[in-house]
Amino acid sequence: MSPAATLNPTSTPTVDTRDPFVSVTIYPQYPGPDSKIYFTIIAKDEDLGSGIANTTLYIDDIAVESSTIFGIHSFMGGPYSVGTHKYRVEAVDNSNNRSVDPVSGNYNFMVSGSTVDSASLRIGLTFTSLITALIAAIVWFLVHRKSNV
Repeated sequence: MSPAATLNPTSTPTVDTRDPFVSVTIYPQYPGPDSKIYFTIIAKDEDLGSGIANTTLYIDDIAVESSTIFGIHSFMGGPYSVGTHKYRVEAVDNSNNRSVDPVSGNYNFMVSGSTVDSASLRIGLTFTSLITALIAAIVWFLVHRKSNV
C-alpha cells in the first residue's frame, strides 16, 4: 500500500513520511486498589500530514482503548490489581507511519496495597512540599531582612 498523498497550497502532491505525535499521561500517579485511573492521550499529525488513522492504548500488553480522534481524548480504567502495571500508546496515521509513547518499552504505574497507603503517600508528598516552601520563606526572610544597626 502506498503512502497517502495530500495537497499543499501550491497543489503539488506530497507524500506523508513523518510519524504522527502521540503522548499519554495518567492521573492519579499513585493509585490505590479502588482507584480509577484517567489516561489522557494526545495524538496529532503535522498540518500537511495524512491525518490520524488510529490510536491504541495498551495496559499490560492488552489493547484496552482504540480511537480515531485527532487531538486530546481520555480513557478511564481500573481499578487495577495491587502491583506494577505497564502502559503505552501507539498512533498510526493514514500513510501507515507509526509512533509510540514511550519510544521504547513501557511506562509503569504501581497500585499500592491499600487505599490508606496511597493517601499516606500523597500526604507525605504534600508535607514535604510545605516544608520546602517554609524553608525557602525563612531563607528569603533572612537574606532580605533589614538590620537595625
